[in-house]
Amino acid sequence: MSTKHRLYGELKRKRHLYLTDTAHTHLIDLAQGSGTSPSEVCEQIIRNHASATAIPVTSATTAS
Repeated sequence: MSTKHRLYGELKRKRHLYLTDTAHTHLIDLAQGSGTSPSEVCEQIIRNHASATAIPVTSATTAS
């Protein structure tokens, strides 16, 4: 399933992550606390970190 994200203007695709139970619990808590989805919490954390550390966007970082 792919959907174009309204804020980012690009497709969001299904990915798989392995998380510990503790990390998953924190992710769910963050999502519920912000009124958004776990997927969006991950997206925001990663985008904010990439912006703060000036990680360049390249084909290697945007590839599936």
